[in-house]
Amino acid sequence: MLFLQVINNKALPARERMELFLSLYGNTLVRERDCRYVAEMADEFVEMVTDNSSHPLAGVINLDGLKFKDRDILQDIFKGWRGDVPFDVEALRDQRCRGYYRDRYDFRK
Repeated sequence: MLFLQVINNKALPARERMELFLSLYGNTLVRERDCRYVAEMADEFVEMVTDNSSHPLAGVINLDGLKFKDRDILQDIFKGWRGDVPFDVEALRDQRCRGYYRDRYDFRK
């Protein structure tokens, strides 16, 4: 849904849409501007999933077949995209590498 919104958002110039798409698709560490855009879209997507929204994607994506439990899961995912949810990807990567390499991670000669 997010990538459909990015591609179809005519308010952004084509180059900005392309940079935004590539940043969100290929990077874990995104620009601050991209993070704000995703947070704004998260609120719109929550409204689209929970209400009968007039969002442009509502005509493309049909959510009528989803159970309420599945809609709640989507709503939680979209709420996690907001900027107020703490998420330190650098610390998580460091923790994962330490767990994977164990003793070899901090080895210095």
